[in-house]
Amino acid sequence: TDTNLNFGIDLKYGITDNFTLFATLVPDFSQAGFDNVVLNLGPFEQVFSEQRQFFIEGADLLDKGNLFFSRRIGNSPVGSSDIDDIYDEEEIVDNPDEVKVLNALKVTGRSQKGLGVGVLNAITENTYATIIDTISGETSKIKTEPLTNYNVLVIDQEFNKNSFVSLVNTNVLREGDFRDANVSSLVFSLANKGNAYRLSGDGSMSNITETGINTSGFASRLEFEKTTGQVRYSLRHRFADDKYDKNDLGFQRTNNYNDFRGNLSYRIFEPTKHFNFFRVSFFAGHFRRFDPSVTTSNYTEIDIFATNLKQLSFGLELGTNIGQVVDYFEPRTEGRFWKRNGQYRSEGYFSSDFRKRLAFEISIRNRIRYGTDEYSYELGVGPRFRVNDKLEFGYGFTLDQSFNQPGYVDTLDDETIIYGVRQNNQIENSFSSKYNFNDKASISLSFRHYWSTVAYQEQYYELEEDGYLSPHPYNEDNDLNFNSWNLDLRYVWQFTRGSELVALYRNSIQSDDNRADLSFGENLSDLLKQPNGHLLSIKLVYFLDYNNIKRWVKKDKSS
Repeated sequence: TDTNLNFGIDLKYGITDNFTLFATLVPDFSQAGFDNVVLNLGPFEQVFSEQRQFFIEGADLLDKGNLFFSRRIGNSPVGSSDIDDIYDEEEIVDNPDEVKVLNALKVTGRSQKGLGVGVLNAITENTYATIIDTISGETSKIKTEPLTNYNVLVIDQEFNKNSFVSLVNTNVLREGDFRDANVSSLVFSLANKGNAYRLSGDGSMSNITETGINTSGFASRLEFEKTTGQVRYSLRHRFADDKYDKNDLGFQRTNNYNDFRGNLSYRIFEPTKHFNFFRVSFFAGHFRRFDPSVTTSNYTEIDIFATNLKQLSFGLELGTNIGQVVDYFEPRTEGRFWKRNGQYRSEGYFSSDFRKRLAFEISIRNRIRYGTDEYSYELGVGPRFRVNDKLEFGYGFTLDQSFNQPGYVDTLDDETIIYGVRQNNQIENSFSSKYNFNDKASISLSFRHYWSTVAYQEQYYELEEDGYLSPHPYNEDNDLNFNSWNLDLRYVWQFTRGSELVALYRNSIQSDDNRADLSFGENLSDLLKQPNGHLLSIKLVYFLDYNNIKRWVKKDKSS
C-alpha cells in the first residue's frame, strides 16, 4: 500500500477580457478516467483520448494544424521500452510506464481583431528504471526519461469572416543526450465571400536531433471543397516523406505516404415526408508510398445516414478495396512489405429516440478478405435507461471475432519474419450509472471489462522477399489471453463556487497469459483471483478569488 499526500496549485487568471492564463503546479492526475485498453496486435500504438482537465480546457486553439497531442506529456518514458532488451540478464525491479508532470502553463485567447494566440509549456521530471544484477546483487538506476520541456505555440489570424492563417510550432527539449524534436507548420483556410468554396492546407517541417544527428522531414496537405448546398464535394492530397516525424508532441501512425482522396455527398436540410435528415456520400482513395513510389491500396466506400420523423436513426456503410493491398507496416521491418488480397467491409447502425427514458443503439460490422478464408464480424449493443431526472443507467456490449486472420508474430535472429494464422475473440462489457443528489453533488459508477483471446493454428509462415507467405517450421506457442478490468466509483461535491471535493475508488486488474482455450466463465473466475489494484483518492480543490482577496486586504488596511 502506497499513501501519497500531494499539494498543488491550479491557477486561472483573466489577463484581459479575451486572454486567459491557466497554470498548474505539481498536478495530480490520478483521478482522470481510465483508458479503454485493448490487446493491440497491430503495428501502430493505441490512441487514448485526453481526460486530464488541464489539457482539455481552452485547448481548441492549440489543436490547429494537428501537431499537438497532449497525451504525449506525461506519456511513457522514451527509454522504457529498451530496458527489457538491454538488461535481459538482470532483474527489472521497477520500470515506470508514465512520467510525472512537474508543472504546466497555458495562455489562450483571441483579440477583437481576430488574432488568436495559444501557448502551452510543461515540464516533466527525471524518470528512472531500477534493476538488480542477479550475480552481484547490486542495484542500479537507469534513466529512461530526463527532465523534459514541452512547448506549443500557435498564432492564428482570422480574416474575411471565414478564413484564417496560422503558424504552429511544437518543441521538445530533453536534458542531456536524449532525443530532441521541433516541428513547425503553416496552416491556412481560405473561403470565398459566400463561404461556399474553401481551399485549405498546411505544410510542416520536422527536425529531430538524436545522438548528435539531425534529421529533417516534410509533410503537406491540400484540400479543395464545396461547403454549401445539397450537393457537396471535396478533393484532398496528403504527403509525407520518410523522414517526417511529429510523434514527440504530436501523433502520427505513418509517414512516407502520397495519398489522393475524393468525396461526393448529397444531403437534405429541410424535413421531408419521411425524413428529418438524410445524407448519402461516396468516398474514393488512391494510396501510395512516397519512397519507393508504389501503390499500396485503392479504396472506395458509400455511406448512408438518415433520421426519420420519429427520431429513429439508421446508417449503412459499404466499402471495398480495388486490387491488391501492399502493407509496409505489418512486417515491422523497414523496407519489407506484405502483399494480400483486398477486403470488403459493411456496417449497419440503428439508434432509437434518445429523448425517451429507454433508448438503445445497435451496430453490426462485417469484413471479408477476397479469395481467402479470412473474415470477421462485430456486434455492438448499447441500451440506456433514464429512471428520472436524477438517476440513469447505461450498458454496452461488444463482440468482435476474426477468423483465419494472418498476422505478424516474430522476427528471428536471422531476420526471418514469421507470420501466423489466428482466431481473435474480443468481448467487452461496460456499465455506467449516475445519481445526482442535487445540482451540487453526484455519485457515478463506470465499469469496463475487456477480454481478448488469440489462438494460432499449428502451421506458421515466413514472409518472403516478394511479399507473399510460405510455410515455415517455426512452432513456438504464441496464444494469448488478455484481460483489462476497471471500476471507478466517484463522488463529487461542489461545496462552493469553483470549489469541490472529489472522492474516487478504483479497482483495476490487468492480466495476460497463453490460456486462449478458457470459456468466458472460466476466464472471469480466474481473473478475479489475480492481484487487484485498489486506489482510494480524495481530492480537495478550493477556489481562491483573487479579487476577493484584494478587497479583504484593503479592508484590513483601512481598519
